[in-house]
Amino acid sequence: MPLGFNDNIISDFRTNAGVLGGPFAGWVLLLLTTTGARSGREHTTPLGFVEDGDRLLVVGSAGGSDRHPDWYRNILVNPTVTVETGTETWQATAVAATGEERDALFAKVVAVAPGYADYQKGTDRILPVVALYRLPEDTYTPPTRLDALADELVAIHDWLRGELAALRGGARRPHHSRPHRGAAQALPDLLFGDGRPPRRGRRGPLPVPDPGIPRQGRRLRPPPAGTRHGGADPR
Repeated sequence: MPLGFNDNIISDFRTNAGVLGGPFAGWVLLLLTTTGARSGREHTTPLGFVEDGDRLLVVGSAGGSDRHPDWYRNILVNPTVTVETGTETWQATAVAATGEERDALFAKVVAVAPGYADYQKGTDRILPVVALYRLPEDTYTPPTRLDALADELVAIHDWLRGELAALRGGARRPHHSRPHRGAAQALPDLLFGDGRPPRRGRRGPLPVPDPGIPRQGRRLRPPPAGTRHGGADPR
């Protein structure tokens, strides 16, 4: 795939107020600009989306790759993003759905864009679903890196509670109940910031357009009844 593939789409999008031509004629995309988890530089990616009330849903499909797209890793560290739709440009908070909420939102997306189901069948990676919540211009306050870290810790805490409850009940948790690997992989970035050296390894394929959440405070819940305090207690 040519290195300028996405650049050509972005240029076409901005030149023609979001109306694409050529092989993408008729496609309705948005441009998502994220802040690099390590570099701090801005990166823009064209994505398909599905409207869901007052929020937009995007999926980190990366064309069915086994690796999360870079934009998804970025929003786990820096959840404030810029969204371009047609002639509008606005800021949003990107929130990655987890567990049953993720599954329900993915079903909504697949009902509109069935191609995502094929992407999911082609990889063991759980395709993340991210909700984009528009930020009011007059009340905008950039979230901190600690906000992002707290959200991921809460997600991991909830998963651990579920694992503990399943073990006590003698049941096995399904594969899709595991926390997204991207969340765990992002924790070093959240803790150490951009000073951490980049991870080694082969990069995945270049992102391609996919076919085609304000944050609420959460409190950690107590462990299941009957749990003894000790090493297995997720609190």
